[in-house]
Amino acid sequence: LVCSLAPTALVDGSSWRMMLNVGRVDGSAMPASWAASGGRLLLPLGVRFDGGRAQPSDGAVKFVGPRGEESVAVEESDGWHATEKNFLGESELRFSLQIGGARR
Repeated sequence: LVCSLAPTALVDGSSWRMMLNVGRVDGSAMPASWAASGGRLLLPLGVRFDGGRAQPSDGAVKFVGPRGEESVAVEESDGWHATEKNFLGESELRFSLQIGGARR
């Protein structure tokens, strides 16, 4: 995508569909027993960036686990920030959402 607009102008007021890739990361401080299988959990998530707030499009993400279909609550958190382009023309978008535990 080539655009002359600043990253903030591109993001503010937009909605994005993304995939959370949850699992163990090499060098993590997590206890060795957590995510020991090496499996990954992919969770589709919609996010709306509006007025400095990052809001989930849905109140939860769903996946099929060992206990059948489960739902994980997703809530608004701290907001978002887009950096201006660096000398390579790259920008960075940082945001956070609060994700709860799985429930059946």
